[in-house]
Amino acid sequence: MLPRLADDAYDLVLVGGDALAWFDYASRALRLLRPGGMLVVEGVLPVGPGPGTADEAAAARELGEAVLADVGLVPALVPVGDGLLLAVKRA
Repeated sequence: MLPRLADDAYDLVLVGGDALAWFDYASRALRLLRPGGMLVVEGVLPVGPGPGTADEAAAARELGEAVLADVGLVPALVPVGDGLLLAVKRA
C-alpha cells in the first residue's frame, strides 16, 4: 500500500506492527510526510522478558539512532506506555 500513496502529502504517519520491520517502514513513511509532518513509531520501549525482546530492543535502538542522526528530523522519545518515538520532518 505504501508505494501507492502520494509523496509529501501527509501530516502524520503512524508506524506499528512488526518491530523488526520498523526501520524499513519508517524509511518509506518519511517520503509521505510533508515538511512539518510527524512520524510516530509506537512500542519502541519493550517492557519485560519475552520472545524476541532482545531483537525488538535492537531494532528500536537502530531506528532511534537513525532518526537522531538524520538532520532532516527533529526527534523525541516519549516514555508513555510502551514508548513512542516521534520525529518531525524539517522544512
